Amino acid sequence: MLGDHESAILAFEAAHEADDENEDAGTPLVDEYITRQEWAKAEPVLDMLVRKASKLERDEQHQLWNKLGKVTAEIGKDDKAFKAYSAALQLDLTDQTTIRGLAEVTFRLKDWGASLTNFQKVLTALTEDETEERANVYYKLGCIKREQQQAKQAINNFEKALGVDSAHKPTLEALVSLYTELKDWKQVVAYKRQILDNVFDADPRYDLLLEIADVWNDNDKNPQKAIEALEEAKDIKPTDLPLLHKMLALYQATESWSKMIDTIGAIAEMEKDVNRKSKFLYTMAQLYRDKENDLDRAVELFNESLDLNPTFLEAFERINKILTGKKDWKALERAFRKMLRRMSSAGTSNPDLEYNLWHNLGLIYRDRLADQNSAIEAFKMATRYKPEEAVERQILAELFEATDQMEAAIGEHTIVLQQDPMRVDPYRSLYKLYVGLKEYDRAWCMCAALSFLKKADAEEQQFFEDYRPRGMIQVKSRLDNEQWVKNLFHKDESLYVGKIFEMITPAAIVAKTTQLRAARQLPVLDKRFKQDPATSTVTFAKTFGWAAQVLGIPLPELYVRNDVPGALMAVPASPPASVAGQTVLTGFTPQELTFIVGKHLSAYRGEHYIRNLFPTLNELKMMLFAAIRIVSNDFNVPQEMAAAVNTTAQELVKYMQPIQRDSLRIVVNKFVEDGAKADLKRWMQAVEVTGSRAGLLLCGDLEIARKIISAEPQLPTDLSPTEKMKELIVFSVSEQYFALRKTLGIAVG
Repeated sequence: MLGDHESAILAFEAAHEADDENEDAGTPLVDEYITRQEWAKAEPVLDMLVRKASKLERDEQHQLWNKLGKVTAEIGKDDKAFKAYSAALQLDLTDQTTIRGLAEVTFRLKDWGASLTNFQKVLTALTEDETEERANVYYKLGCIKREQQQAKQAINNFEKALGVDSAHKPTLEALVSLYTELKDWKQVVAYKRQILDNVFDADPRYDLLLEIADVWNDNDKNPQKAIEALEEAKDIKPTDLPLLHKMLALYQATESWSKMIDTIGAIAEMEKDVNRKSKFLYTMAQLYRDKENDLDRAVELFNESLDLNPTFLEAFERINKILTGKKDWKALERAFRKMLRRMSSAGTSNPDLEYNLWHNLGLIYRDRLADQNSAIEAFKMATRYKPEEAVERQILAELFEATDQMEAAIGEHTIVLQQDPMRVDPYRSLYKLYVGLKEYDRAWCMCAALSFLKKADAEEQQFFEDYRPRGMIQVKSRLDNEQWVKNLFHKDESLYVGKIFEMITPAAIVAKTTQLRAARQLPVLDKRFKQDPATSTVTFAKTFGWAAQVLGIPLPELYVRNDVPGALMAVPASPPASVAGQTVLTGFTPQELTFIVGKHLSAYRGEHYIRNLFPTLNELKMMLFAAIRIVSNDFNVPQEMAAAVNTTAQELVKYMQPIQRDSLRIVVNKFVEDGAKADLKRWMQAVEVTGSRAGLLLCGDLEIARKIISAEPQLPTDLSPTEKMKELIVFSVSEQYFALRKTLGIAVG
């Protein structure tokens, strides 16, 4: 019984522990330990039994030495195992267990000659039915011959092993290794394939196919065969990205473009990042275009790429190029429309791109599809993104002309002129348009500008000369306040700022003259030199009175001083007065005087007069802050100006009537509600330009304007003469100028 056996073993172990030389206990223990494969326990007991074996029968001694050989071989003590098996062989030269043990031990000890002899003995003793043992022996013989550098005999033995067992894996692996050394790659793959035939689990089979592919590609330089192996691997793991990328490289090397496209498509299907996926689709599209010559499919994929990433502009460039090359203008128009929808849906802001898309769409409609109305809409959209782009405006103007939309064409040419007054083409186009519309005054104004720019052709120059004013213009009416505000004021002249100054001007005049009187600096106006323009025979005085009447300006007192140098200037006085010195009294034609006087009188507008009293930027800042402080003590004033602003405000208040303060309060409150924005430097420049506009209106000649402006003294805040003339050129061809000329009755025709 099992219990009895275990008890017996325990008894034997107790006996052996009490006396380790006890043979009677050791003998059954050795067999038990070998059965249990407890080799370490078996070895010392066997050592004792072998040492005492001399008195035993020869057969018993032989068995003990065999057992010691097996046990020591199992625990890796091959030298000791060799001695044990050798001793056993001396006792029985024919025992197959001994011979087999010696063969294995000498094999591990790399004693190739002894191992060869013993395995050959083993082989002769094996029957045909013992296929596994025979295959293993042939395998070992092959390994021995390989180690003895006898490759052919090694191969012969390996082949014999496979003849016995075609699936013998150690032999197949040995042949793979041997042929690898021989660099016979086809044989390497052949034996790896034999190994593969008996590998059925997915992962090891997949790994082996990758190895086969590497041999074909890296060693045999046969990418086509490598592809075959990788395609088998793909059947096992169709979504393995490293595998797919490896296949991509081989498809490219073998110019297998359709398979390359399919593989990129598979990778793209797995890609979660839209930008990366977009690039994969883009690559597929390029392959269809460049390798498969399938332009339609290429366009589809470029579009899909853009659907995923509308900012991937290279894809759209390719679409544009393909469809342009095919001259498929309808498809190209749809592509541009689709791209614009993508931009809108994506909510991305790229004004330059959207401008270019609309511009080129306009060109397609205009030049390819002959659809002028659609072209107009596209170019109009382009101007939303680049309103100052002159080319766009010019194109629009031409399209409007071609579709008989003359007013719209005029509008576009006018915008171009406002942006670049030195550009000649719009003047010429507008001249022709106005002549066609019988708007002769406007046409004449264009010729006047072209003549001034020295760009007029013979017809334009002649038209200008025919109606060019010589001497003082013959007006039929005068300007009112509405004309000033609507048409003569420069657009950058803040009405709020002007009205604030107008409300404090009466008090400022009193304060200024009081200050000058106290300092004994108040100019003395000698009544002997006072001129009444209505009765005076002095040309300048008559011109002065005429200009004031035409401009609708209350006539200031005029003092004409031939005896003192100087130009025309306003004098702080009540009532307001101007003094004309020698400079303006001689050397100017009546027409030139109209410009000088017109500009000067513009400074007597209520909104402008404050500059006669306080001409510098810092002074005007002080007055503006002081005016606001009169109404609102809480208004934030720069710290460094606060004390002076408060003093100025207190001084002004002393001279203001209640109605003036009420009016000031209304204007200041509106100014603050509007954001209290004031660029005083620009306001000063705009007021100066307004004055020049008034002068131009009266003289009607840009050359005269340039002559006078070029000779004027410059303040640090002033525009340069060139900049002032650009402003005047734009004004001279504007709707405001046309309206003013019509109001005065001086329009041509």
